[in-house]
Amino acid sequence: MRGHAGFIARTAVALGVVAGLAVFAALLREMASLRADRPPEPPGVVTRDLSLRDPRGMGRPAIAVKVWAPQDATKPCPMIVYVPSWGGRRDENQVMLAELAHNGFIVAAADDVSHDPPDPAVDAADEAVRKAPFRAFSAEDLAAFPDVSARRTKLGFEKLDRVVEALMRLPADALPATIDASRIGVVGFSFGGAVAATALARDPRIAAAINLDGWLIHTAAAPGVSRPLLALYAMPDFNPRRFWTSTANFFVTKLTLEDLRAALSLQRTSQIEVFLIAGVQHGDFSDAVYSADRWRRWRPWRTDVIRSERMREIVTAFVTPFLQQHVAGRATLGQRPSFIEVAPLEAFEARLQ
Repeated sequence: MRGHAGFIARTAVALGVVAGLAVFAALLREMASLRADRPPEPPGVVTRDLSLRDPRGMGRPAIAVKVWAPQDATKPCPMIVYVPSWGGRRDENQVMLAELAHNGFIVAAADDVSHDPPDPAVDAADEAVRKAPFRAFSAEDLAAFPDVSARRTKLGFEKLDRVVEALMRLPADALPATIDASRIGVVGFSFGGAVAATALARDPRIAAAINLDGWLIHTAAAPGVSRPLLALYAMPDFNPRRFWTSTANFFVTKLTLEDLRAALSLQRTSQIEVFLIAGVQHGDFSDAVYSADRWRRWRPWRTDVIRSERMREIVTAFVTPFLQQHVAGRATLGQRPSFIEVAPLEAFEARLQ
């Protein structure tokens, strides 16, 4: 009997070890899947770094931009201007921008206004906002946000306007393709999304815009826009609790929910499409989704962390056809594919009450 019991015990231990190793291997595979490789740049795309002459006149510093363009375009190409996040750089979303160039757009991106040299002509309050970090982490921050947003999106739009004007003045041989000045769109991430919406409201040259997890409230777009706007947001916590949520996340989420309520209202009067994506963090709308240390956000109890290749698939399916239709004027084939992670904002109307 003792020998039989010992055999059973040894067998149980062995099976436990095998099961443990299997679980450990599965966890390693799960962690490795969050470290997806950055995709290669698509073929037929030329990248150039340019210094644009500021259209405001001599003595102004040049505006540094990065441009992605189709290599073998036979006719003028529609142009997309990308606006980065608060404090962001022009190369923060290269994968998406190169993909747009591959699909026939000339794409240009400049740094956030915080990286520009001081301008003596700028109002002192505007200058303070331009240099300050983003803050929406307390009740005081939220109280100040309407003024901060209005001032900073104004500065972002003014820079965007200068970039567009300078690109239009480029000599014909500056790029491998010619810009179609009648077809211009704007794409922005985070703060850049707020600027993209602002540009759509203020500049009649802009045919359409895309807001990637930015905001609409306290911008020139808040009263509404008359041309197409697509907004993609990370799915928020619809019921944040101070006990479970960090103070910073609690107030950022409050701001997000306020913005989504405004967007829901605007959908009734404006050409706005808004979608929420589950399993997404803010940085996943940029090249941060390909970061090598992205596995650090993994938790065994969370099953909804989106993979980088899935995020790229979703963003491409929404962004590219929208710009092809509303900026390039091309007919899109078939319906937009559905994704289990993506839902329209109106599906959450009851939760936003």
